[in-house]
Parts: sequence; structure tokens; C-alpha cells
Amino acid sequence: MKVMFMVSSLPIRKIGGTEIITLRICDHLSRIGNHEIFLYTIARSPEEKKGDTLKQCFNENNIQSFSYDNILFSPRENSKGFLSYTRAVRSYANHLEKTIKRVKPDCIVAMKVQPPDIFAMSLPKISSRTGVPFLFMVRGFTDLENAPITEDYDSSIGYVEHAKNYFFYRWILPKYIAGAQSVIAQTTAQADFIFNHFNHTAEILQNPIDVSSIGDQKKSVDTPKKIMKEIQLRSEDHFRLVYVGSMIPRKNIPTLLNALKILVSRSDLETSEEQKKGFVLYLIGGGRGEAEAREMVQALGLHDHVVFKGKLPPVDLWDIIRTFDVFVFASKSEGFPNAVLEAMACGLPVISSDFKGVKDIIVDEQIGLIFKRNDPQELADRILELRDDPDTRKRMGEYNRTFVQRFSWDSFILKFDKILTETVNISKK
Repeated sequence: MKVMFMVSSLPIRKIGGTEIITLRICDHLSRIGNHEIFLYTIARSPEEKKGDTLKQCFNENNIQSFSYDNILFSPRENSKGFLSYTRAVRSYANHLEKTIKRVKPDCIVAMKVQPPDIFAMSLPKISSRTGVPFLFMVRGFTDLENAPITEDYDSSIGYVEHAKNYFFYRWILPKYIAGAQSVIAQTTAQADFIFNHFNHTAEILQNPIDVSSIGDQKKSVDTPKKIMKEIQLRSEDHFRLVYVGSMIPRKNIPTLLNALKILVSRSDLETSEEQKKGFVLYLIGGGRGEAEAREMVQALGLHDHVVFKGKLPPVDLWDIIRTFDVFVFASKSEGFPNAVLEAMACGLPVISSDFKGVKDIIVDEQIGLIFKRNDPQELADRILELRDDPDTRKRMGEYNRTFVQRFSWDSFILKFDKILTETVNISKK
């Protein structure tokens, strides 16, 4: 089967979850042997078209078999301003249709089409004209109706942003979903939303992770000694919290920091030696938003309790995560975050905000605890619950290692390949 994936950008300048999983799916399907895989994406810069740059990208993301020769770039257009954006949409649509006619795929897989992804405005009509069915794989936000247009989403977005949201979700998205032969949702909440609002059934296929690689505990000598020593020095007199991910506004780092401030202030009043232990929060990731987080740390007087570690390679990251007590996650909105699954695979209990998608991960209190979004006091209370109950922490960690086995790549690809085959077969009837 010839399959063409579509994703808005390739992770050269920005490594994002959607782009990475797209490449990994392409890789795994290529290894099956009965698929010829292509990927269509918007070129953000000339660097993205260079073979050596793509090869480096593949190496960093463990892409073994998919050839970068099968990546098809659309021309870059200036899409700033309404008129330029309109011209860009028309340009992309023409180029996309020509590419589909040239490649002649049996099926198109569209990954995460949300604003300002311009593919949403052209693919349904092109699919109808060319007779090539497309499979829409919903990515990103669980609550599609209230999903942000940009990563700077906040409750205080202006009238223009609200107007764009209304236009997309009331006019474009319904036509897009109606034109899809099949829809894959990440979570139960997404599938329910799609059915209730668009009367379209969606298959639920949750994110995969490298369960075996993450669960394979390596020797400490393989991890950065400086970081390991730093964490070990804090192990006796601190309760260690860890967050992994970007620091964009949606990730809600301020709630983590405000909760930590509550904990630090409260620990001064504790009486027992165990309760007098300090708290330390490691923020692993960085990127946009880190500068604001650092400023907030200083303003709250938390410089002795927060450690910024930046981005770490996965093989080092997982070994390091295993040394912490609890994984904390405070996002305002998420789809199905891999970071939570990976922490569970490392044997950590999880405390997460109550975004809708988390209910497909933390299905009961054997796995972790949930707190109300934007409520640092409730987050602090949940952290204290686990701090004061080491037996529960240990039991949760052991249970989580077993629970996440269901999210393996092998299981995911078998289900994905089945849906892909059914999509093509239905379209031929």
C-alpha cells in the first residue's frame, strides 16, 4: 500500500510531539515491508531540505528505516496578513493536489490539522477530486472546541482569536471531519466530542512509547555523572519532584511554582524529621517560556528549590527520572501526553492536572493523583499526600511499570495498520 502522511512541519527547528510520532509511524510502517511511505510537509527553511540535516533528525529520533528521500516539501510562502494567507492557501492547495496526482497514494494520513494549519482548508476537496481517501488523526488538544489557536493560549485571548476559533471550529473543522474516510482520536474525550458535534465515529488509538527501552534500567555509569551526583546529594534532605516538557504557557509552569512556594512555606512549620524535609523541583526541558519561569522563581524566592536542567537525551533522561519521588504535570490543556506515560514507565507515581485526556491514563488511584487545573493549593495537598505515604508511592510506581505495557509501539502499529487497511478497503466499495 502506498501511503502519504501530511504534517504541518518537520521537526528540524522545533521538536514537537506530532512531528516526532509522524516520523516514527512512517518508520515502523516501512519496516513492515508491505507499505511505501511518503511524507508531505511545509518547508520552513532551506536547511530542512538538506539530506545531512534530515539524517541528523532521524538519528536523534531513532528513525531507522524511513528514507528522507520520501519527504515531499511544499514551497514556502509568506502567510502573514489576510491576503498573503489566502494566496498561501491557494498555493499550497495547488501544490498538494499536484503532488497527490504524482505520488498516487492509496491513502492520505493527515496529522493534527488545527489552526493555523492551512491543510484543513484544502484537503477535503482535493480528496474528493482525486478519489484518494484520507485518514484524519486528531492530535494535541482533548477539548477541541476550546483548543488554542496558538501556544500562547490563555483565558484572556482577544476578540480576533475568538473569531478565528469560531470560524475554524464552526465552518472548517466540520467539513474537514465530514470529508475524512476515517478519524483516529487519542482519547475517549476526543472521540465523544467528534461524535457529539460532528456525528462521526472515531477510533481511539492512544500514543505509544518505547516501553522496553524506558523500562530497561541502565547502569548509573551510563548517565551524566554530574547530574546524578547533584540529585543524590539532595536525596536525603529533599522530597524530589520532576517535570519534563516545554515551558510554553499551556504547560502552566506557574501553577507548579506556586504549589512549590506553598510547600516550602509549610515545611518550616512541620514537626517531624520526615516532614521537615525540604522540597526540590527539577524542570527538565526548557525552550520558550523558560526565561519567564526563571524570573518567577526569583520573585517567589525559590532559587534554592528549583533546578533548571534543559533538554536531555532520552537515554539519559529516563535513567535520571527514575531517581525522583514524584512526577508532576500541571497543563491547562493536553491530548495524550507521552511525558506522563514515560514517567510511569520509569516507575514514578504521577500527579496531574485534570485535563480531559488524563482520564485515559490515570484511570484510578493506583496510578496517581489528579488535581484541579490552576489550583496550586490542591496540587500542594496532593504532593503532601504522597510525601507522607512512601508505601503508596512505591506501590504506584511498581503498578505503573506494568500498566504502561499496553502503550507499546508494537501494539500501536498493529492497530494503526488495521485502521489504515480498513480505510482503503471502505473507499473502494
